[in-house]
Amino acid sequence: QQQQQQQQQQHQSNNQHSEMTKRSRDSQDVDHPPKTKKSKNHMENDMPNVRKDYWLYRDIIVRIISKKLAKGKYYKCKAVVDKVLHDNKYTARVQVLDKSEKEEKGVLLELDQDDLETVIPKREDNDKRVRILNGPGRHQKATIVSMDKTNYVATLKLQKDGRTVENVDFADFSKMW
Repeated sequence: QQQQQQQQQQHQSNNQHSEMTKRSRDSQDVDHPPKTKKSKNHMENDMPNVRKDYWLYRDIIVRIISKKLAKGKYYKCKAVVDKVLHDNKYTARVQVLDKSEKEEKGVLLELDQDDLETVIPKREDNDKRVRILNGPGRHQKATIVSMDKTNYVATLKLQKDGRTVENVDFADFSKMW
């Protein structure tokens, strides 16, 4: 019984020493600053700057810029992205919107994003809805607040929460279908 009491005392002593060492080590830890919880508002105000090398998204309007495609037949034609191919995020099936020959309108083409460019709504357009394709607010729907055609940037207002995103490159958003 006496031996059992000694073992219990030894065990308690080891635990106290271990706890004191742990507290001491924690208080001297300069490599790891104390973690602070971010408030919900702070988390919501952080807008990640997500940049990817692919930007295609369904239901946006694009312009075909390939002169080689069908000997330039579709060069500068507008199209709507019908589907982004899941196995290759750089390729989309697009439907041609405008062409002088009636039989060409509505044609489906499978194109690489390098053969396409974004379409920016004209100032006089009533519908200034766009989709952000890269950077802060990526994949968000927005409306154009202002455009700086000299620097090729715009200020956009997110439809989801009304926040504004400034200096968005024209290449990083496109008119919605």
